[in-house]
Parts: sequence; structure tokens; C-alpha cells
Amino acid sequence: MKTNIVAFAVLASLSLFFMSCGGEAPKTKSKIFKYNQPNPVSSLDPAFARNMSNIWAVDHVFNGLVQLDEQLNIKPCIAKTWSISEDGLNYTFNLRDDVYFQDNEVFPN
Repeated sequence: MKTNIVAFAVLASLSLFFMSCGGEAPKTKSKIFKYNQPNPVSSLDPAFARNMSNIWAVDHVFNGLVQLDEQLNIKPCIAKTWSISEDGLNYTFNLRDDVYFQDNEVFPN
């Protein structure tokens, strides 16, 4: 009797495993980005990212001109090089060649 129960449990587990594998992904025209965050994200605007939950979400969505490494040194991100004028008022960034921007009706001109 115990052998039958174990065999049934193994057969049921394997059946569920194989039924959950494969199949086609649902076809949808929209693209969905799922982000699990225990605290609410109030804005994805980098200018308003003032708490850790917003900063983490914004960091996943946007790339900056530069970024910080683990030792808080400034490293290039989409800018490959940059220079600062002698008076410190003008910053010139040269972007990487593999960075592209796209037009969208949300951002005209």
C-alpha cells in the first residue's frame, strides 16, 4: 500500500512538472515590465527619485551619462568620454556609438 502511495505521488509530481513545461507564450502586443518592490514606487522620474525604492526602480529603467562603481568612482555609462571647461561651468559628453534614441509621440520634437 505504501509503495502505491509513493508511486502515485511521484507520478503526480512528474505529470505536473511536464504539464507546466513547454507551450507557447501568450501572444500580446503590449510589453510588460514587472518589478517587485516591497515599498511603493511613487515616481519613475529620476528628478524625483529621493528614496531607495524610487532610486532602485529608476536605476533599472534609465541609463545615465556616467555611473558609480563599488568604490564610488565615476565610470562611463552612455558617455564614453567627457571634459570639463577650465571654469567648471561647461561639461561636454561624447556618447558611445552604440547608443540610440527613439522618437515617441510622448516626446515630440
